[in-house]
Amino acid sequence: DDIAIGAIKYLTEKGIKVPEDVSVVGFDDAAYCDYTSPSLTSVNSETEQLCEISFEMLEKKIKENVSVYQSVLVRTKLNVRDSTAKAKKFRN
Repeated sequence: DDIAIGAIKYLTEKGIKVPEDVSVVGFDDAAYCDYTSPSLTSVNSETEQLCEISFEMLEKKIKENVSVYQSVLVRTKLNVRDSTAKAKKFRN
């Protein structure tokens, strides 16, 4: 999200309009995304769920002295805000 906000600032300084010319999306869905200008569209990575899974894996390693390797699917959510717009059709 920090990088996306920096990108919006840079684009605005160069006269590029967000989201009219370019859509910008962040990652982490920080609490301040609602308060940026424009408000930042961001992916919520479910950090709490990732921490729980990581803790369970670490706990198993400590208790059983076994390394745990597994694939984990964590569902994310895209919180759409004002920094994105519908894509324009491309011309050939």
